[in-house]
Amino acid sequence: MRIAISVFAIFFAGFAQHAAAQAPAATPQTGATPTPAPKPAAPKPRPVAVAPPAKFLEKHDDWHSYIHEAGGAKVCFAAAVPKDSEPKNVRRGQSYFYVTTWPKDGVRNEASVAIGYPIKPDGPVKVIIGAEEFEFFGRQDKAFIKDPANERKLMEAMSSAASPIMLVKGVSARGTETSDQYSLAGLGAAIKKMEQTCP
Repeated sequence: MRIAISVFAIFFAGFAQHAAAQAPAATPQTGATPTPAPKPAAPKPRPVAVAPPAKFLEKHDDWHSYIHEAGGAKVCFAAAVPKDSEPKNVRRGQSYFYVTTWPKDGVRNEASVAIGYPIKPDGPVKVIIGAEEFEFFGRQDKAFIKDPANERKLMEAMSSAASPIMLVKGVSARGTETSDQYSLAGLGAAIKKMEQTCP
């Protein structure tokens, strides 16, 4: 769990950088009078201790793989966003499902969720794949598998599901029940990429 918490911050920085790189460049309107480019601002000094954001590796259908390197240690993780969420009339942050590997600490394929809202205290978060159900526990707006012994069983269910759909259900601190539908298409390829990059 300690590892997964740090990955959330790494991922958001890396995801924003990757999204910006993918965005098309703005083009001037036809007939518009060009305006002189503003003078570049003096570069601000950056703290030496700040680690670089995660590096995007590859897109695998509905999953993306990343790597973060700092202090000689590698962290690889795969992430996906929901294909659909219910209810649609509530305000919440973006949700993500993560699978994380940190070889230095012997952690492989740790599952975690950023659910996009403060989770109800003691309210379980459920991950449902076909007929199998896995209970996660919430901590603020993040959730982690309740019984680490079930982690391998969860990954097997995610990798071999007859229907490539996974549901994540939770209850907010205000009592709102939510359901996020994730596609599992590409998860196997994303995990394989992680195994190659973080052996």
